[in-house]
Amino acid sequence: MTAPSLSRAELDLLPASIKGMLKTVEAANGNGTASAMRFEEARCLAAVKREIALRRRRGLVFADAPGLFAEPAWDILLSLYVARNEKRRCSVTSVAPSAGIPYTTLLRCLSVLASAELVSRSGDAVDRRRSNLDITDRGHDLIVRCFSEQTKSL
Repeated sequence: MTAPSLSRAELDLLPASIKGMLKTVEAANGNGTASAMRFEEARCLAAVKREIALRRRRGLVFADAPGLFAEPAWDILLSLYVARNEKRRCSVTSVAPSAGIPYTTLLRCLSVLASAELVSRSGDAVDRRRSNLDITDRGHDLIVRCFSEQTKSL
């Protein structure tokens, strides 16, 4: 698999993007010393967000062929990864739009993802009618591994 090529404008934005990631990591660290692990996590989060944007852009370009690039389970995992890193809780109903998939597709994928121990579902403490979704530690670690290896090969 070949790495996607970046436009000149995207290449020009990389230094600012990296500086932004470092500032985020340093702020989270509190003492200005960015640990390698936190930097890797910030780099992975940025790569996941780029992947989501690319997938959405691709969907718009190929709008006349819906479902051509459908990977709803992957879209769910990416959305839950971002939510976890941004410390956001996700209800089942909020994940479908954030993953860009129909609600019925989300429901079909959940049991497969849960049986693979990639996502977990829990009741909402405030509203018992709602269920929350989270990426498991295993799912999180696999996403980090996937994107860490991807960014190292670029």
